[in-house]
Amino acid sequence: MSNNISEQRTDEEIINMTNYNFTLNIDTLINSSKTTQRLRNSPPRPQNPFLLYRRDKAASPECSGLKISETSKKIGEMWENESNEVKEMFNALARLADKFHSKPYFNYSYSRKKNYNFSNFNFYSNMKYFLYILFISFSFIFFYDYYLL
Repeated sequence: MSNNISEQRTDEEIINMTNYNFTLNIDTLINSSKTTQRLRNSPPRPQNPFLLYRRDKAASPECSGLKISETSKKIGEMWENESNEVKEMFNALARLADKFHSKPYFNYSYSRKKNYNFSNFNFYSNMKYFLYILFISFSFIFFYDYYLL
């Protein structure tokens, strides 16, 4: 039934006609956080429905004073128990946030950064990488000793 509703109405209509009580202003919720953007020095990823829900709920008084891990667990359980109408409304909000995100970051494409697992590090097969890390380490030590001391 929620798919039929979303096909008949625009995302803006779905959001404006909801009875859901937002903690944050919708404009604040749609725009990405500036602090994480500044910390990473890269464009933020578009927000998905759960991130929008979590951001709104984390600002509510019922989550104030909780540890981040407790807040995340509590909000995750709340999301699981939410009605389909609320989830559809946050889906519409995510689509709207994606439209706003694509304006300043029109060339944005997410690329996952590779994490190196040093527990499975094989010295002989990764000799070049090992030597590179060794070179960088010694270069830093030399630079530190020569220029800063």
